[in-house]
Amino acid sequence: EQPSDGARLDFLQTRLVNEILNHPSKNDWRSTGVDDYRSSKTKQLVFALPLGLILMAAFTLEPTAKERLNFPPDRSINLTVSPGNTEAERGSTVVVTAHFEGDMLPRNVELVALYPDRRETRESMGQSLSDPVFVYPLHGLDSNVRYQIDYDGQNSESYDITLYDLPTLSQSDATLDFPEYTRIPDRNIEDTRRVSAVEGTQIVYSFSTNKPVDVAKLVDRDGTETILKAANPERTRFETKLTVTESLRWNLHLQDGKGRKNPFPPSIRIEALPNK
Repeated sequence: EQPSDGARLDFLQTRLVNEILNHPSKNDWRSTGVDDYRSSKTKQLVFALPLGLILMAAFTLEPTAKERLNFPPDRSINLTVSPGNTEAERGSTVVVTAHFEGDMLPRNVELVALYPDRRETRESMGQSLSDPVFVYPLHGLDSNVRYQIDYDGQNSESYDITLYDLPTLSQSDATLDFPEYTRIPDRNIEDTRRVSAVEGTQIVYSFSTNKPVDVAKLVDRDGTETILKAANPERTRFETKLTVTESLRWNLHLQDGKGRKNPFPPSIRIEALPNK
């Protein structure tokens, strides 16, 4: 019972209060609370330790995970190689491009070329501005070449560049059979594109080409065509026979089996000299 204001505690009340005040020292409430607190914290640490290790590993391994995205590159990258399999004129330059599509671009892009003599070259391709396109020109090709694109430990399929030669005139020869009255012996003029002969002279004009040709023809200024006949089975030599009656001027047009033509048809001329 609580005493009235200002009243002193009786014996029982005083004893009860003292027991209450002395109970913590007898039963060590404070140490019990500390021990329970420490035990609780220890359990929390035990349970939190694996989580902490996982978080530490996650932060520690994050750069490695990013590196794996770069090395090797994401397989979702789509690569388009141009010109792929193609043909090119001997001595020309072929520009090879590698166009990448994907979330990330490769760091290293190389053009690997293999030649018939087993010679291999490896060249770094340059990026075209900020575009996902890498470029390298193969200059002055003089033989067929097989090539592929290597990038960050991966490679494209192989492609072939096959060279061709445009048809050209290698040599033109003329055999002249002069009229008897001139008493000039027959002549064979090698490697000539211009012939002078008196009227009535018979000429066999022969034209040799650098490769087999399907069509060989002489075309004059008016567009009149004179088709030449093949003089050998390989179709690398063609002839025409004529009698000189007037001065003539043509251009020699050549075309191979794939429709390729000589870009600069050479001029062929015959100058007719009056019979005196």
